[in-house]
Amino acid sequence: MLNNPKYRILEPLLLSGMVILGMIIGKNFVDNKTGNSLLDIHELSEEIATTGRVEEIIRFIESRYVDHIDSDKLVEEAIYSIFGTLDPHSNYIPQATLAEINEDMSGEYLGVGIETLYYKDTVFVESVLPDSPGELCGIMRGDKIIAIDNKGVAGTELSYSEISALFDKKKGSKVELIISRSNKELKIDCEINLLPRKAVTIAYEIVPDVVYVKIQRFSGKVYREFMDAIEPFVDGKKDVSLILDLRDNPGGYLPETIKMLNQIFKEKGRLLVYTKDKSNKRIEYKTNGKRFYNIGQVAVLINGGSASASEIVAGAIQDWDRGVIIGQASYGKGLVQEQYPLTNGGAIRLTVSKYYTPSGRLIQTPYTNKNGNTELDSNLYKTMVLNREMKASGGIFPDKLIYDLPLTNTETCKFALDYVHLFSVLNYDKNLESNMSDDLDQQFASFLQEQDSIPLDKKLLCKSEINDAIKADFIKHSLGMQKMYEYLNTEDPYITEALDYIAKDMNLADLLPEK
Repeated sequence: MLNNPKYRILEPLLLSGMVILGMIIGKNFVDNKTGNSLLDIHELSEEIATTGRVEEIIRFIESRYVDHIDSDKLVEEAIYSIFGTLDPHSNYIPQATLAEINEDMSGEYLGVGIETLYYKDTVFVESVLPDSPGELCGIMRGDKIIAIDNKGVAGTELSYSEISALFDKKKGSKVELIISRSNKELKIDCEINLLPRKAVTIAYEIVPDVVYVKIQRFSGKVYREFMDAIEPFVDGKKDVSLILDLRDNPGGYLPETIKMLNQIFKEKGRLLVYTKDKSNKRIEYKTNGKRFYNIGQVAVLINGGSASASEIVAGAIQDWDRGVIIGQASYGKGLVQEQYPLTNGGAIRLTVSKYYTPSGRLIQTPYTNKNGNTELDSNLYKTMVLNREMKASGGIFPDKLIYDLPLTNTETCKFALDYVHLFSVLNYDKNLESNMSDDLDQQFASFLQEQDSIPLDKKLLCKSEINDAIKADFIKHSLGMQKMYEYLNTEDPYITEALDYIAKDMNLADLLPEK
């Protein structure tokens, strides 16, 4: 009878975890958007709870199981197991990471305004936000943080997350840092304040009447940031062309995306995107005709890291032949999630609908889970004005495919690029010229050789690509973000293609999506 006693013990544990999860999700959901759609879950969980089966199972396990049971861990593992049967974008967010995720999307966070990296048991200051408390109290790039509020953090067994948690304080409170700079220890007091997490990282006039805008994510403030960024270049001018860089932009909030698209389309009532939920209810998002600036030609830059809201922007512009899409095929995320907070401090993100581009394309990349496979849409769609053929699922396919990528696409160089920021932080000083020597690649090669954690077969060099990356990093922190982009964009094939398209006023009808 007891062929597999371990399985017979774990089976009720898993079942209890599943039922507990049902209670947590059903009883503790808080949703201000969908109204009555959650009431059935709430009532069902109460009905389950009144049977006493969950309490009976927990009491039985706690009183009889041979080892100590961590009930919280059991429930969390059950949650992850359940979400593993759904799509890749539905997930459980534990309390430990929820605050950081929410801050990233809200567009602001509490802190002193420094970015750090962890190297050989030591926290180094990677960058300092201009006009932040960190800059005002004198923190500099390359500083080593020795102690935080009299708690030693260098050469200890503290994890990086434990060290970061020491900065978690209320607005207006102080944090005391002991730092090491040029082999001298300094005591610095900094105030915790609310700081911006910029979604629009750079905007500048790359050539006369052409504005380049880099959007990092579609956060809760991206529309306002976008408008503020382009205003100096478009106000009072008849027409200004736009290069919208959405490379490696993972997406974000749909309402902010729609507001931004309204500034690119002047027509009223044009369909930008629509969603369908489980009951096939269709919700459409259209232009409002309230464009404040005259934006002429548009070029959108995408790659495999462009997802979700980035693909909604690119899809609307491509479907209506509003501009040219340049780069690599996008990620392919055509699912919409809503986030529901739980009383345990965590949250879940659940896919509640699918979105479609104006032409009807579902650009979701096929995925496999325990509930089956999604089907690849092999149909061809046509743009709304010029009837150009387009592919459907698997992402947005560019009108102009870029084969020669910036930097490099080799695994060796990808690996080495991970160490560029570390190298530049450890060798950084305020004298830009000393960091722009011709032998940077050789210095970097020596640095890689000194890293014991790097396998011998990976201690290689990518020469010019690495040289450019290091110089760009030094420029960013010496002269600012804009100078770095100006340096990189001069030889970026994406930018070259966009400028060529705008300068020649090319006809989209002559451009076919690359196969």
